[in-house]
Amino acid sequence: MANTGFLRFKTGVIGYTLPTALTQRFKIQTLRIYVSGQNIFTVSKLKFMDPETGYSQREEAYPVQKAFIAGLNVNF
Repeated sequence: MANTGFLRFKTGVIGYTLPTALTQRFKIQTLRIYVSGQNIFTVSKLKFMDPETGYSQREEAYPVQKAFIAGLNVNF
């Protein structure tokens, strides 16, 4: 029997809001920088199978897609 245990970092967001002392110089109330990710990484001993769906990479199944987004939130 194969070990089907796995660890997946599915969704994460990290952000930083600049101090008001810096943003007021440019007449900005708040300025936040952020990075978001989906399906960031998976740790598994299974080489040819997605442990969450059970589909083999050799079968007709879509691989798990990774997505990263970066952005700014600005309030004047």
